[in-house]
Amino acid sequence: NATNVNLKNLEGMEEGTFGRAYADFMKCHGFHPEDRDAVRFVEDEELAYVMLRYRQCHDFWHTLTGLPPTVPGEIALKWLELFQTNLPV
Repeated sequence: NATNVNLKNLEGMEEGTFGRAYADFMKCHGFHPEDRDAVRFVEDEELAYVMLRYRQCHDFWHTLTGLPPTVPGEIALKWLELFQTNLPV
């Protein structure tokens, strides 16, 4: 969440760092780390936490892969996430 991810600090990092690339991605697309909806329909507290972290990391994957937040980009990213996490799409 925004208390853990300070985009202003990340924007000040050197070009070529992951932090700077993530901040640039978020700014370019008008996203914010707290924009994710709350996890619903998951009763198990530990599983809900895993799903929350999975959602919070989604834009990290966009940054690492260079995939845009478009329909084709999201489909490609979901395919990658499926094989990386074994979580359902």
